[in-house]
Amino acid sequence: MARNPSRISPHAIRPIIEFYPLTRTATSQGVKWHILDQKSPRMKLVRDELKAAHGIYVFYNSQCRAIYVGKANSLSLWGELKNAFNRKREAQIVWKVKHPLTGKSFNPAYKKKRRIKKRQVYLHEIASFLSVYEVGDRLISNLEALLLRTFPNELSNAKMESISYDKT
Repeated sequence: MARNPSRISPHAIRPIIEFYPLTRTATSQGVKWHILDQKSPRMKLVRDELKAAHGIYVFYNSQCRAIYVGKANSLSLWGELKNAFNRKREAQIVWKVKHPLTGKSFNPAYKKKRRIKKRQVYLHEIASFLSVYEVGDRLISNLEALLLRTFPNELSNAKMESISYDKT
């Protein structure tokens, strides 16, 4: 069977931002986090682009390893990104030492030994970079499913979408 190059649009997937550094800042209420600098005129242009598109996004840790893949079908990419970044779910386990953050005294590690333990962290605590792709509406779910299956043990998104096949 001959391949038909016109079956898939060359603009079915378009990168908006790739490996973009996140600047986590508290909202004015202090209960959620902003992903991008809210005061920068340049960031307003990025936000406007994300508000106008649907597609797929990937959060990365500081070593640029993919830690979360998500999709924006009904909400804009900007709306879904903000929700995913602030959702109290999708906890991951990392090795961490718990240090006290309050009080006036300080005990150095040689005086007060603290164990390295597995601890839960949330996406907004460990995400350092972001890639976002505008994707044709009919491809969004399949692309997310493909990415989740490509990194099945690496990503924190537990919702495994099934790949659907268009019979047309």
